[in-house]
Amino acid sequence: TERDITANLDRAGDWPFDVVQVDDGYQRAIGDWLTTNERFPMGLDALAGRIRDAGHRPGIWLAPFLAAPDSEVARAHPEWLARAPDGSPLVAMFNPPWGGGLDGFMYGLDTSHPEVLAHLEVVAGALVEAGFTYLKLDFTFSPSFDGSYHDRSLTPAQRVRAGFEAVRAGADRAARTTAPDEGAFLLGCGAPLAHVVGVVDGNRIGADVAPSWPVEPTTAPLPGYVESQPSTANAWRNTAARSFMHRRLWLNDPDCIMLRSEGTALDPTAATTWAHAVGVSGGMALVSDDLALLGPDSRRLLDDVTTLGRAADDAARDGDPARAPGLMAAETPERLASAAGALVVEVATGRSRLDPPSRPPER
Repeated sequence: TERDITANLDRAGDWPFDVVQVDDGYQRAIGDWLTTNERFPMGLDALAGRIRDAGHRPGIWLAPFLAAPDSEVARAHPEWLARAPDGSPLVAMFNPPWGGGLDGFMYGLDTSHPEVLAHLEVVAGALVEAGFTYLKLDFTFSPSFDGSYHDRSLTPAQRVRAGFEAVRAGADRAARTTAPDEGAFLLGCGAPLAHVVGVVDGNRIGADVAPSWPVEPTTAPLPGYVESQPSTANAWRNTAARSFMHRRLWLNDPDCIMLRSEGTALDPTAATTWAHAVGVSGGMALVSDDLALLGPDSRRLLDDVTTLGRAADDAARDGDPARAPGLMAAETPERLASAAGALVVEVATGRSRLDPPSRPPER
């Protein structure tokens, strides 16, 4: 809610946050990104201003290629929807909390359609003009689904990239006028990785973290999806395996650090392991916990991550990103090494050891 955002802004004064990003929950409907719901009465412009006045860069989440069946965009422009083989709108996502008229089933926009691309440019530009120069683009795999599209010559990869390029064009055009010194930052999420190289500034490189180390049995993953289910162990696997991508393809987003000690099944040892993994990787350090739940120990852990991360990131800028030695020797890497140190992880339990960085070889 808007109250959640402002309450955390009030607590964030001495925390080292550059960006404050509004996440899922502000929009009137999935697909209607420029209109807020009753939980956000101040509206987007005022909300961005409130974040900026607190000394942070405003960011916002959207799933630009999805539309709820009851959204204005889907009702007004049914021709913008990708189609299933039987001609019905292509279902590209299922998330029951979203509702949307079909109990959480969401339609995919046809990113091969020129009008859809123009719409995406307008939406991105309007969000940047409102003050949100950091855009997190989520569930962006949807244009890669099989279906019937306006331009049948495009491959799934080209459809995904066309959507991203439209968002990029609209965001950059608006930023040149409203934020020329800052520019627009695009964070990809849920994107087939190869499709967005060169068009995003940062990119999620793996599964969501969760308040547990293993995949929780209650989530009952579909067969074949266990490795992509939210869990901190899965986030570790991808962060280690894809650490070499950082500053070569984009800024790696390993997902958020888990700092809270309430409402979580992640024990302090595993939480520290994950925090150290983010730091040693050199990737983006993100916090999504309610700051009211975090005490001095949480702040000290974030400070450790920041120190480790800056050392690893500086080396990555110089062409020496973090690496996972023995990457091909095990299903899940057990070691991640960078200029910040070497993290050795017991994958089954989440326990770990952080060793100092090894000395560079003598020349």
